[in-house]
Amino acid sequence: MDPIEDGDSDIYLYLNVELKRLRTFVKCTKYLLLEKSEDDNDDDDEIAALNLGSLLCKIKDALIKLIGDFGSITHLENTTLVSITQLENTTLVPVEDTDACCFVLFGEIQKILSKLTWKDKGMIDDMCSRFEENNQVLGQEINRAYITFSDCLPKLTSPMRDVNGLMELIHTVLDNLTAILNCCDADDVAKFKMEVRLQNLKVKLRSLKSFISFAKFRDVEHSQLENLLIHAEIFTLKAAHFLYMLWDHLMGEIKDDYGTDGESLDEAYKDREDDDGTDGDSEDGAYKDHEDDNGTDGDFEDEAYKDHEDDDATAGDSEEEAYNDREDEEADGDSEDEAVEDDILIKRDEMLQKIMFVDPFAPEIHIQALQALKASGSTHSLEMKNKEMARDFVHSLSDTLWIVFANSSNTSFLVSVADQMQILYDGLLFLRAILTNQQGTFDELREEMKDFVGDLVNKAGTVVCLLCVNGVKDGFAKETNDAVCDFLEKIHHIKAEIGNKYPVTSTPNFPKTNQLGFIDVLLENLKELTNCKLNSITLVQDQIQVFEKGLVFLRSFLHKFVDQHEELQSLRSRIMEVADKAEFVIDSLMVGNIECSSFLFETITEEIKHIKIEAMEIDESKKYNTAEVQKFTKPSILVPSQGSTSTMDEGVLKVDEETTAIIDRLTRGSMQLGVVTIVGMAGLGKTTLAKIVYNDPSIMYHFHIRSWCCVSQLYSKKDLLLQILDCITGKHCNTNLKEMNEDDLDMKLYRHLKGNRYLIVLDDLWGTEAWNVLKNSFPEDTNASRVLVTSRLQDLASEIKSNCIPHTLRLLTNDESWELLKMKLFVPPAMHVLGKEIARNCKGLPLTIVIVAGILSTLEQDGWEEVLRSLSSESVSFTEQWRYTLELSYKNLPDHLKSCLLYFGLFPEDELFSTDRLIWLWIADGFVRKTEVKALEEVAEDYMKDLINRSLVMVEKRRSSGSVKFCKIHDVIHEFSVAKGREENFLQLLRGGNDLFTIHEASKARRLCIYSKGKDFEEEKIFCPRVRSLICFGPDCNLMLYPSSLLEVFRIFRLLRVLDMYQIDLGDCFPTVIELLILLRFLSLTVSVDYIPPSIANLSYLETFLLRESSDHGTTSLLPDTIWKMKNLRNLYSEYNLILPWSRNLENSCGLCHLQSISTVELRCKNMEKITRLLPNVRKLKCRLSDSSGDMSAGGKCDRIFALDSLTKLESLCIDTYSVLGEFHIAFPMNLKKLSLSYLRWQWSDISSIEKLPNLEVLKIKLNSFEGKVWDMEGVEFPKLKYLGLEYLDIVNWRGDGEHFPCLKKLVLKQLEELEEVPSCLSCISTLEMIEVWWCTESIVDQVKKIEVEQNDLGNEGIKIVIRKW
Repeated sequence: MDPIEDGDSDIYLYLNVELKRLRTFVKCTKYLLLEKSEDDNDDDDEIAALNLGSLLCKIKDALIKLIGDFGSITHLENTTLVSITQLENTTLVPVEDTDACCFVLFGEIQKILSKLTWKDKGMIDDMCSRFEENNQVLGQEINRAYITFSDCLPKLTSPMRDVNGLMELIHTVLDNLTAILNCCDADDVAKFKMEVRLQNLKVKLRSLKSFISFAKFRDVEHSQLENLLIHAEIFTLKAAHFLYMLWDHLMGEIKDDYGTDGESLDEAYKDREDDDGTDGDSEDGAYKDHEDDNGTDGDFEDEAYKDHEDDDATAGDSEEEAYNDREDEEADGDSEDEAVEDDILIKRDEMLQKIMFVDPFAPEIHIQALQALKASGSTHSLEMKNKEMARDFVHSLSDTLWIVFANSSNTSFLVSVADQMQILYDGLLFLRAILTNQQGTFDELREEMKDFVGDLVNKAGTVVCLLCVNGVKDGFAKETNDAVCDFLEKIHHIKAEIGNKYPVTSTPNFPKTNQLGFIDVLLENLKELTNCKLNSITLVQDQIQVFEKGLVFLRSFLHKFVDQHEELQSLRSRIMEVADKAEFVIDSLMVGNIECSSFLFETITEEIKHIKIEAMEIDESKKYNTAEVQKFTKPSILVPSQGSTSTMDEGVLKVDEETTAIIDRLTRGSMQLGVVTIVGMAGLGKTTLAKIVYNDPSIMYHFHIRSWCCVSQLYSKKDLLLQILDCITGKHCNTNLKEMNEDDLDMKLYRHLKGNRYLIVLDDLWGTEAWNVLKNSFPEDTNASRVLVTSRLQDLASEIKSNCIPHTLRLLTNDESWELLKMKLFVPPAMHVLGKEIARNCKGLPLTIVIVAGILSTLEQDGWEEVLRSLSSESVSFTEQWRYTLELSYKNLPDHLKSCLLYFGLFPEDELFSTDRLIWLWIADGFVRKTEVKALEEVAEDYMKDLINRSLVMVEKRRSSGSVKFCKIHDVIHEFSVAKGREENFLQLLRGGNDLFTIHEASKARRLCIYSKGKDFEEEKIFCPRVRSLICFGPDCNLMLYPSSLLEVFRIFRLLRVLDMYQIDLGDCFPTVIELLILLRFLSLTVSVDYIPPSIANLSYLETFLLRESSDHGTTSLLPDTIWKMKNLRNLYSEYNLILPWSRNLENSCGLCHLQSISTVELRCKNMEKITRLLPNVRKLKCRLSDSSGDMSAGGKCDRIFALDSLTKLESLCIDTYSVLGEFHIAFPMNLKKLSLSYLRWQWSDISSIEKLPNLEVLKIKLNSFEGKVWDMEGVEFPKLKYLGLEYLDIVNWRGDGEHFPCLKKLVLKQLEELEEVPSCLSCISTLEMIEVWWCTESIVDQVKKIEVEQNDLGNEGIKIVIRKW
């Protein structure tokens, strides 16, 4: 039986916290009594009156009783209980011995908890109930003791504080705090705010501990630290009391489990108010000025959520009015109960706020201590443990600085000091990295430099404390600025010291990629500001126009001199620096910060004037005549693609000997489970060969089950198991798989494979670790099952399985290289000689040949010789051939495609990209330029096609219409994108752990991808205020993160335009803090909520809003009325149903004129015409029709019509009518090209309404859309239909012998279990390219094979038949 581990059980969590809070109290008592014993003041009898000895004995007795209860659990070792028996007679020992006895008991109980198993759970429940009852009286006494401690501690005048005891006390309180945080579940606003305060409290306690440790190490005299130690004592005791009472509050949430009614909390508050006197007020008053300046203890959280609570009330009213016809989904009684519970939670939260802390930073006190540090003249060198103390101290300083910045409530603070704070923060991170001894840097410093580092740590503390004292709302105060400059100067000194061995590169703030596009986006944003009617913007309109003219000139100059010629590079960099500053000012204006922006206008305008004068001199200079300029700026000549270069994999060269060898090893030999490995260098075609084998008909026939899994360097076991199961069962069957844990998935996979002959492909394996976590999932049934592995590692085969000989891929021969080039590119006969030379110089690497083909396809034929000269360079090594070729391809790309390609580097290796999502990201980031003819999405689709034609992007899956649905890039192209993106300040990819604080250049990155565990994301303070795009991933398919962790993060990233948190599970709490990010263009979240808050409309620039369901429970979410104010919204996508609101005040609204696609929305017959009128330009719609009335007209005919015909621009429609009862009709838009139907329950004769659609090319009839055993197509014709899918229907006979589908290219039959007959006309369709049959009867399989033969007889030898059986 497995033991109960921390976090596995509420019971364990309860006992753990209960013991730790008692232990914290005992530690506080011990510390205070030690202070009291050393105090000369004997007049204070308040502590004596508490009779602490008696209270400690009661605690000890409660612990002994708990251990006695554990004795009834027979499998526990008797040795533990014997040691407890020896302590039972210590009732009358002195207090000092009693607390020692308690600590022994705590240790013994922890040992017992580690031995408990799940079979003990029932007995533990009873013990917890008794323990809770016994502790209720104790709790009252402990609360009173804490209050007395707070009153008495400042009065003690002990000349020697117990520093070690204080450090132990802080450590104990931190341990208590961590245990409580593990129990927090921030599922509503009140708990959300509480968890934020607890996280901040944790940072503050750690800061105190590290500060005191560092001061102690530097030999500062106790007398000089007296104020700091008193301050630390008071704060720590108040924190301990707060946590003690907070646990009572939390136990009120789970009183049904443990019988806690929360009354002790209310009584404690009452006692606090009655007994505390004026002491608390005096403490509050002492720090009032500081609180006013910086905002402490969660005031900022109240401000951030004030609107949320107000909006909840108003939204509820408007929703009730708008949807008075909606079915009752919740009982009134339940709603009232929930309202009462919410009210109780909020009131409790307000009561907890009454316990006010002394400001933990107390900057004046800290500065006094730092001055003492400076004067101490300590000769201690930062070695070993001392270095670790300094590192922890610097860590706490960076956390403090982060909180100071994040807690600012106004944007003017952000834009005025963001750059200065960033430089300071980077300096702290650099110092922390040195003290962490990365690459042995610190250990290799000279001794005097180590002492210099120690002094610098002290200066860092002074800087941060001055920031807390002086504030930073309007920039740094002079004293602060001087200290910052001094600190940074010394940081530069250290960098110079280590620079020779560890060069520190400097990355500019401005982007080096697509610079013209960057300025174009600035001009578009300025245009928006020019059209703005706000009075605040009107005041600076003249300045905006001057600004705009200056940027237009700079753009025209860059366009004229696009080459990176050395004599122009300096000026080009200055132009981009000014453009970067301009972007900052424009963003400030867009977020409403007029005051901060206006004074920067003059500075930047003046810089533009100077650059303009210099640029005009260059333009007129004889040095740069027209011919030379053309030489510098001659772009690559782009021509339409000359051949089929659609993907790297489509049309690949099939080397028969390689394919045959792998197939033989998979299908022959031992009956034991076998492993076959394909190894070779990057770009040699391992994955391509594996795919050819995987899809070979003989392999499909031989194995009962096949599955493909892409492993890569970053993976999680759960993600790998899900990939394999998805292939086996189909994603439509996997609605609950993501909620299962690894063990359950492991067992599910094992059961699927058991008894079947299976083939599992593990693509791109980088070591044995992934194999070791999966191998137990593969049953050994001695039925010749196989695992096929691809890897770059030659030794991997023998490490996986002894005597396993790898299949090493060879290079292509010159003839094979030439054949592959011709497959990817049309080579005119006159160019054959040159083409063969180019192929030969690709050195047999398939990837190089494919990429070169992509380059050649864009060049005129006279440019081929230049490519040959580049490939023939002797300086390019064989192993670096593909990198060199990629660099050549990248240089040949137009600027906008460079940005699009580098964007792939923001995502993990081997990521499967949704083309729609990627295109929306490109648009949000400003890569896609507007045209008069095409929509932005259509232009972006052309960009994608161009990258595919250049063989830089692979098509993974196409839609039924033929467009690209999913795509990938080769792993070597991903490596290139990441490296080039970092080089050009385009992106940073952080992988968690040390990455989150050691990559200093990330602070300058414009796009940031964070791939980390939730713990890393929450604890490491990421400070990148210049970031415009933030993409987050977790090692599992869903990284759970509570919204409380996001509040401060979003205060740092307030200039974001892209926020993609698709893999961050936010549970059922919508993070309303996102309303701070008013510049967002793209927002992707995983959350399950009943309604979207009205504050979402604050994101007025939002173009794409994606919602993914955090659990598969069929959530329906109500959109707020304010959604109609989001005029820039282009794409609204949700995995669950969205309800669009309607009210009378929308009758004169123009609606969402820019909306292009929406999915999935619930539409009702009653207000459908009104709603669709507000969506005039929608091109793609996925909807669920809803109406339960089923009314009939007087004549007995159905008069319910779902009117969609007003959507005149609609091209793609997916309809689900599962919840519609009775008969109904649908008025389809005549412009439809793609139609997917589910649950219509129409008769086959009703298909005439679809047949009439003149432009229909794709038709999917699924899930009981049509009922009836026979579909006779007499008189039915779909003149333009290219794709027909029939799925999950009860049809038996499908008949037709005419020209019903004259243009049909693809037919898909899926799970038609009763179908016995397909129409004979299928044999005569000359355009037919493919028939797919999934899980149908043998009769249908035979008929389809017959159709294949008949098509071949008619000359259509290219038809492809795919059969998939259960």
